[in-house]
Amino acid sequence: PNAVVFSPAMPVNGVARTLAVVLSDNDVTVMDLNNPQRPEITVRLTLPEDTRVIAPTQVLFDPEQSTLYVRAAQSNDVYALRLVATPSADASANDFRPSINQLAAGRNPSDMALIGEATARKLLVVSPGSRDARVIDARANTTVTVPLDAAANRVLLYNGPSPRDPAAVPRALLYGTSGVASAVSFLELTDIDARRGQNVETVNLNRPVRAVLPLPERGAVMIEHETTSARPQISLLDLGRRT
Repeated sequence: PNAVVFSPAMPVNGVARTLAVVLSDNDVTVMDLNNPQRPEITVRLTLPEDTRVIAPTQVLFDPEQSTLYVRAAQSNDVYALRLVATPSADASANDFRPSINQLAAGRNPSDMALIGEATARKLLVVSPGSRDARVIDARANTTVTVPLDAAANRVLLYNGPSPRDPAAVPRALLYGTSGVASAVSFLELTDIDARRGQNVETVNLNRPVRAVLPLPERGAVMIEHETTSARPQISLLDLGRRT
């Protein structure tokens, strides 16, 4: 195993469960910690003839939909595992099974976040290889592609105003680290399905970004820039004013 991730309370077959999700090359294994006597369930992420090594690296949980999302290195897809009830009279048998849905997510998806209301949750994915963001509705099996001027490999969700709207509402900052880009994108999440690229504002920083530190109490992010100097180069970006 490469890592173990623990879920929040997930309603499964009418009962809240805590799950251990074990990440291994090409596999995800789900264990019901509320019923340790039951066997683990392993889901393979590749076909048997596929020689690639798909390494799961990120897991998000959507308890309202009894679904977990898995992003993996060396894969252009995101995997949605919905926990489907399978009632059994045998107390030693699992009463659910993961139903897998493979979702196209651009080239080299590098980060993801859940957005929207609990009853209508969607997945926001950034893919620097295709220089876009994607809003995926796993239940409806639909994807909205949002082109970006600057490649991004990280998503930061925050509540705050914008230069044109004083309301503190959910928004996203999309940025690239390790020198991927010298600009960042602000994404308005309201009406993103219809407006797509119209909801993107690009802010040029003039210097490549190495790393970003969120400062939520200040409504800002601290940015470390790539430099050949021995002295670090730091800037502060106000999320509300976008300067």
